[in-house]
Amino acid sequence: MKRVYILGGLLLLACSPLVSADDAQTVLDRATRVLASDPDNQKARYNRGWALSMMGKHAEAERDFRAVISGAEAGIKTDSLFNLGYVMFMQKNLQGALEAWKAGLRHAPHDRDMQYNYTVVRRMLQQQEEEKK
Repeated sequence: MKRVYILGGLLLLACSPLVSADDAQTVLDRATRVLASDPDNQKARYNRGWALSMMGKHAEAERDFRAVISGAEAGIKTDSLFNLGYVMFMQKNLQGALEAWKAGLRHAPHDRDMQYNYTVVRRMLQQQEEEKK
């Protein structure tokens, strides 16, 4: 599945073109069917989270990404942390996004996209803190 990147405060999808709602619905339907018969299928849970995030259902996607993070192998765990950061950002939870990307960087310290998103959100939080003072 695709990753989502934050560039200068704008969210863009990697591997454009953007995914249509029909495509996301197809992925959601397939993943839901797989999970009905195999609730421990981490790839299906990740795919469902991804589809939900593309459909703007960020709270639901967050639950799926968190479930994958708690029980998956390294590769899919890292992707789930990356996308968890995205859905937290979309829910205006900058601290949650920062924490997700920080955890992701522990698994993939050289992931430039995650480093970038982490840096942008860290700066946003620092600016908010300065504005409070």
